[in-house]
Amino acid sequence: MRKEEKFVYFTAVDISLDNGAGINEREFVRELMTHHQDKTICVLPYPEHPENYFHKNIEYVINHKRHHPLYWVAFVIKSYTRIRHLKNKYNLRALIFRLDIVPLAEILMGSLGVPIILKTLAGGTFRAKSIVGMVKKIGSPFKRFMIKSADGADAVGYTSKKWIVETYSIESNKIKVIPNAANIEAFFPASVEESRDRIGFDKGKKYIGYVGALRKISCLDRLIRAFSIIKED
Repeated sequence: MRKEEKFVYFTAVDISLDNGAGINEREFVRELMTHHQDKTICVLPYPEHPENYFHKNIEYVINHKRHHPLYWVAFVIKSYTRIRHLKNKYNLRALIFRLDIVPLAEILMGSLGVPIILKTLAGGTFRAKSIVGMVKKIGSPFKRFMIKSADGADAVGYTSKKWIVETYSIESNKIKVIPNAANIEAFFPASVEESRDRIGFDKGKKYIGYVGALRKISCLDRLIRAFSIIKED
């Protein structure tokens, strides 16, 4: 009997949390469950705040409690076991991952012989002195292994793609640039005048600023130097 074909999307991100990763992944999963539920199975940590988002057809596993060591080990084991079960049940076309900071679960799943696609690869550096930085440093070799062995990936911009290709020495054609999308119900054009009044900007002045992540790859030091030059002129 021929097995039904499916794609599996896996992430360690708790999409019920109202942080950057949680909100981004929530929108992505919401779209998958709305438009591609017949072809895709989502395997996610059980939501800490199910009132924010919960779907009965998502394959939930134990929550790692924001990477608590004991819960995280249980999460890795349960995730691998669940996806191995799905491989036995379906003909999996691909496993799609958003890499965890220490992608041990993803490496275990990679041994199942299913094509691997990595979602939303981001370029950038981290501060090794911070706790998150130290964890990312530990996970860096695992991440490098997954990126080099994946069949394909996407990045949010050409700057990130260039950084990833140069950092991990992988083929450029393996990475496709897919710009970030936006929820047009939450983000839409508004009145310039009303926005300036709400922020408190002087209507008679022009303003130059920056909106985005405070990462080294964004080269904000250049922006600051440029501001100083403009001020001198």
